[in-house]
Amino acid sequence: MIRAVLFDVYGTLLFAPLRAIYRRAAELGRILKSKGYFVRVEDAVFVFGRKWLEYSEGKIADDKEYVNACLKELCCNTVPEDVIDEILTFYTSKTSARLFPGVRETLEGLKARGLKLGVVSNSTYSKTMIDLKLNGIYEYFDAFCISSELRILKPDPRIFLKALAALGVSPADAVFVGDRPQEDIAGARAVGMKTILFQPQLEEEIWSTSDLLLKRTPFERRRSQKECKADAVINNIKDVLRVIEAFDSKE
Repeated sequence: MIRAVLFDVYGTLLFAPLRAIYRRAAELGRILKSKGYFVRVEDAVFVFGRKWLEYSEGKIADDKEYVNACLKELCCNTVPEDVIDEILTFYTSKTSARLFPGVRETLEGLKARGLKLGVVSNSTYSKTMIDLKLNGIYEYFDAFCISSELRILKPDPRIFLKALAALGVSPADAVFVGDRPQEDIAGARAVGMKTILFQPQLEEEIWSTSDLLLKRTPFERRRSQKECKADAVINNIKDVLRVIEAFDSKE
């Protein structure tokens, strides 16, 4: 019997439209220009994205160090403390992330069934909490395992096991929902969890930091999806409810 459902965050619960990322980068560029610094939008997107991956890996301590590292690389000199603080406020006070259609209804349905919910994400703890809260779904979750805080990245089994321990459930009684075959599906399967691969269907282009920086092509994504052997594949997040009912009916 399924007792808990764990979710990836970005690309599963939340997504960032590519145009929103570039719009935010342009806004950042305007702020820096008013301070006497010229930064190309494309450079801001790339540097903030690459440093975000380092932050997610636990190589950067906190938001201020992250912003400072980005600005130093972009502006090629020592950035005054007041500028760092202003950009830090800009970075932490807003979100480009949006809920995938049906996420809130799905979480409410799972909670109504008495299931425990958790998140396991290769991301930065503070930004993930901000994005979950600003999108109004933070309160649905009982446990948060974020790579930057734990310094463990999916598909490492330890990050999944920590989440399961926090929820007090065994792998056999839990399901993991994610959009990345290697990080999410292979990692969760390795510890004995059932898995659901989410393949979102949206008309607008979704921002993916790792795909951009790792130069992963759509063909490679599709191939890895076929090879991941998830227990179920869905295109609508609401189908999580249906799949879990099917899992329980087989036991």
